[in-house]
Amino acid sequence: MVGALLLFGNALTTSPSLPVLYAVPAVTAGLAAVQGAALDAAVPRLVPSPSLSAASALLSSASKIGAISGPLLGALLYVVAGPAPAYAMDAGTYVVSFVLLLGLPVVRPLPSLRSESVMASLREGWSYVRSRSDIRGSYLVDLAAMGLASPAVLLPFLAGALDAGNLTGLLFAAEAIGALVMVAVSGWTGAVQRVGTGVVLAGGGYAVAIPLLGPAQNLRVAVLLLAAAGAFDLLSVVFRDTLWNLCVPDHLRRRVAGIEAVSYGLGAPGGALLLGLLASLTTPRVALGLGGFSATLVIGVVAATCRPLVHFRRGQEFLDPASPSSVAACRGAGR
Repeated sequence: MVGALLLFGNALTTSPSLPVLYAVPAVTAGLAAVQGAALDAAVPRLVPSPSLSAASALLSSASKIGAISGPLLGALLYVVAGPAPAYAMDAGTYVVSFVLLLGLPVVRPLPSLRSESVMASLREGWSYVRSRSDIRGSYLVDLAAMGLASPAVLLPFLAGALDAGNLTGLLFAAEAIGALVMVAVSGWTGAVQRVGTGVVLAGGGYAVAIPLLGPAQNLRVAVLLLAAAGAFDLLSVVFRDTLWNLCVPDHLRRRVAGIEAVSYGLGAPGGALLLGLLASLTTPRVALGLGGFSATLVIGVVAATCRPLVHFRRGQEFLDPASPSSVAACRGAGR
């Protein structure tokens, strides 16, 4: 909220500062990573195990709705009243968030963790992730999709090649729309037992849809492919979050959630840089094809070599998150 207010103040000046427009979003992105890790760790404490898939779908749909409505409202306010009111509205939404958070119960860390050092916490989190090949495999699937096949950075060039004109916004909204459609019919995901297989298939479906964008000669086809990619991305998030929530002990959730936040923070920008470099060396269409094909190949290798991920199913989770014996049993299930 402070960041939004700083941008609001900057927009009110006669000569807005460009460095502020870069610095504030960079800081808020770091804060978002901290908030995301806390939210991921809190969800299993607030939601019963049978409802974790539904909770993941709802959280993902909230982010997709924001991805569609946020730019639309911001653009509308910018056209009607200028940038300052758009930043003011952004700051105001945090007030609504604070009010809603007051209705949630307090989620406190376990007593044994309150005096633990940061470095000890990090070491324990990394140690647990290294002991779980299924979690590592899910990270690799996610990083392959984000780092090699995320097409957002090339959509402006694709829009130009397709002469999208005033319909360019459809390309940017298509993934979010596909995800929302999948949310509406996602009730079946709660009955899927082989959630590890779901991670692989959903990630693979996303990766396969992207290279097909390269040869697309029709805006409608491109929008449908992006919508399909968004639907697969939503499924990947649901199954991946379900796997993590099922097999990560409660006292390690914040560590593993922090590691996931780092991988996401590095994967998406790194993928945008990589695809941008490929496009500059070849063409945007070729870069989409190479990126999607590479992601599909990596996910295929993970599926072939990481059997604990492919075979992970509900029922392998621990019984008592605070019990050392249960943690040991969960680690054993992932080897």
